[in-house]
Amino acid sequence: MAQFNKAYKQLQDDEFSSIPERFLHKNKGEKGFTLGGIYEVANPNKIDWGFVKSLHLMCGHDIERTSKMLFYDDVIQSQVYGIFERYYWDKIRLSEIHSQRIASELFDRAVLSGRVVAVKIAQRVIDVKVDGILGEKTLKALNCYNEDLFDRQYDDFEEEFIEEVIKSKAKHGINLERYRVGWRGRARRT
Repeated sequence: MAQFNKAYKQLQDDEFSSIPERFLHKNKGEKGFTLGGIYEVANPNKIDWGFVKSLHLMCGHDIERTSKMLFYDDVIQSQVYGIFERYYWDKIRLSEIHSQRIASELFDRAVLSGRVVAVKIAQRVIDVKVDGILGEKTLKALNCYNEDLFDRQYDDFEEEFIEEVIKSKAKHGINLERYRVGWRGRARRT
């Protein structure tokens, strides 16, 4: 069975290279902080953002110093870990998938694009009803699917999804071109 800790370690590497000074950051064009991969605007109540901002102020707005202190804070680490485990890993039953590679693929995409998108892409790959719900039929099909083939096909669908997002946002005046290379690289890495 797939293990959350292995997928979480990879996520930390992808999100901030597992470097304490990068645990907290603010991406260009975003309105809030990102802490260990948790974006403040999308998750306003799941992290103690008041504490994060108070610490940032106490550190003289030195984001690297603040980041390092947060990285070594057990309460903050527990909050971040718990969000990823409860709201991503557990919600789509990834511990029930036999292949670590397949579970890690879904986990990473769920974090980046949402749980429903991650499952729908998997369902397209394994050719079952595409409804975004990881039910018994999807789970059984995933556990019977060749993980090498799944990995290649899932990556292809991820890239297709990335291109659709970039095009769709461009129609609304939002330029996401700067993220294309990183997003595609991350899709191929997982």
